[in-house]
Amino acid sequence: MRRPPARQVPTFVAAPAPGRAPQPPAETLDDWPADGLRGSSRTQAATSRGVHGLLWTLLIGAVALGLLGLANLGGRRAAPAVAAPAPPPAAAAPPGGCAELLVSAWLAGDATTLGALVSADVPRLPARARAATRTYTVSAQADAAGTGWAYVIGADVVTLDKQGRAAGVGVQFFAVTLTRPAGQAAGGTCAGWAAPTLPAQVAGLAPAGRQDLAYGRALAVTGQPIPDTLTPFFAALLAGGPEIERYLAPGTTIAAVVPAPYTAVRLERLSAVKDAEVGAGQDLPADGTRVQLLATVAAKVGDQPGEWRLTYPLTLAVRGGRWEITAIDTTPAVPAPTPSSSTRPAVIAPSARTGASSAPASGTPGTPR
Repeated sequence: MRRPPARQVPTFVAAPAPGRAPQPPAETLDDWPADGLRGSSRTQAATSRGVHGLLWTLLIGAVALGLLGLANLGGRRAAPAVAAPAPPPAAAAPPGGCAELLVSAWLAGDATTLGALVSADVPRLPARARAATRTYTVSAQADAAGTGWAYVIGADVVTLDKQGRAAGVGVQFFAVTLTRPAGQAAGGTCAGWAAPTLPAQVAGLAPAGRQDLAYGRALAVTGQPIPDTLTPFFAALLAGGPEIERYLAPGTTIAAVVPAPYTAVRLERLSAVKDAEVGAGQDLPADGTRVQLLATVAAKVGDQPGEWRLTYPLTLAVRGGRWEITAIDTTPAVPAPTPSSSTRPAVIAPSARTGASSAPASGTPGTPR
């Protein structure tokens, strides 16, 4: 590129003072070195372009990082929560009473009812030779696949003579299985459930084991503050006595049985847990003292002979100088478990002569001598 002609820059020169030599004229732009000016401008321009480029790069990078962060945040918020796996659905149960109905029909030899309840061939059975006066379900359990239910049914069985007179033979027990084949409609008898076999008679209930209770201290049933509270409480609970609330602690709710099933009640036996603080005579322990009791009540129905026994585990507390019922406990108190002597470690004493462990003495658990 050709350089344009040098532009003349006007200069102003003051007149020389008298007696003073004239000053040289001022420099013009054309007097500057052309190469030096051109090189300085190129360097500044390059530097300026580099700075601008760096700033734009940083700005674009910051915007890109911000957009990326927003996208990730939106993705995290939009991601659905991972739901916990749903528990497997419980196996559907046959309608109540189907197994009991099957046992009643089998005992009575009712071929029509059995034909609707049993999916196998039903043989001829004696008719009106036996009957169930009452049936109840002892146990019911679904199989692992959920396609069948196993029952144990109890029945009060009577035998019938030719004149139809009944003689009781006691309670008998029968195993019954109910299934519903795949694809079987839910309608019809017992909602599609049926017995693949006839009932099987099984052994009766096993005798219950004895449970020790923690009520080891017998109390008087009359003439003491505790029975003076319990006797009218049970009369109000069972025999239509008045104002059951007056014997209850604040915040305790116990409803009377309505209509009253008994005409008279009496406190027959009363015991407290061992080491319970119940006071002495007419003296009561301090307010806030609580005690667990077991009360046996004898109840009478009208003029019928005999009495019915009922047992109540109770908790009482002292408030304002009198005993109040705080709860009819859901379960009786039982003794705290104690470590078995068979699991107690052997105590081995050091030998007096050598300091080594000696064999356990006779009767001490350990290796016999």
